[in-house]
Amino acid sequence: MSRLRRLELAVSAPWLLGRALRSYRRAERLGAPGLDFARFGRRTGINLLLRGDPGGPALLLTPVNIVRYWEFSFAWEALAGRGGRCLDVASPRLFSIRVASSRNGVHVRMINPDGQDACVTRRFARRLNLTQLAVEALPVEELDDRRYDLIWSISVLEHIAGDRGDTEAIRRLYGALAPGGRLIVTVPVARKYEIEMREHDEYGLGTPGAGGTYFFQRLYDEAAIHRRLIEPSGGAATQIEWWGERTPGRFRAYEKRWIAEDHRCTVDDPEEVAREYRTYRTWGEMPGLGVCGIVMDKP
Repeated sequence: MSRLRRLELAVSAPWLLGRALRSYRRAERLGAPGLDFARFGRRTGINLLLRGDPGGPALLLTPVNIVRYWEFSFAWEALAGRGGRCLDVASPRLFSIRVASSRNGVHVRMINPDGQDACVTRRFARRLNLTQLAVEALPVEELDDRRYDLIWSISVLEHIAGDRGDTEAIRRLYGALAPGGRLIVTVPVARKYEIEMREHDEYGLGTPGAGGTYFFQRLYDEAAIHRRLIEPSGGAATQIEWWGERTPGRFRAYEKRWIAEDHRCTVDDPEEVAREYRTYRTWGEMPGLGVCGIVMDKP
């Protein structure tokens, strides 16, 4: 974050924090998912702020972003009652910070190909004295032969470039499970499978394609989830859940506001999630964009 951006954030922070807390209270009354992560994220933001870390204010205002409310809740429930050796593959950092903060005897190895993002997570872990969380700037392709009892990857596989990048990654992750281990994955879904390109290289990891645009992500339909992720993994899904927008186009409109307004948009995320998104029994019931949660257990 630039110095000017931090100054703008500091000036507007009291007003934005008031909005964020009002949105949280309304979402609480409406029964939004993942609000425990909002509370934890805000406490973490305070701790970082007291330790002089520049990442603290952003967590106070937007501890969790939009669909992460559901994704974090889904993954957390899938971890219930389980422990052991854990691997996080480039998930949004707050999830593993919470796991490492609240589960005694659990050690989390987090890998992330984005060196800058990994550096921030490592700094947070150091400031919070989280010795149970080890962060490495490493792509999934370079995983060694260690085995894990729990592996999670929250909204990551869709960003791995290459014709079969996602397929090769989930095959590697399932293979890294110890017997009896569990793999938890979330990916974005749409009414039909598509590849999204962007004008900028969002993660600094790609090469430009046709027209100078960069690969950003895949949006899966149900058939693509089975064809590209579940079937090639070598295992079977023991749980699949769906969650998304109530009205087609809602998330795209939100995304435009997010890019233009940053925290002036995202402080309202809890209420946005509570009012405009819901769980669906099947992919076929979903009218537009959303996310899918997948659990795979290794015999």
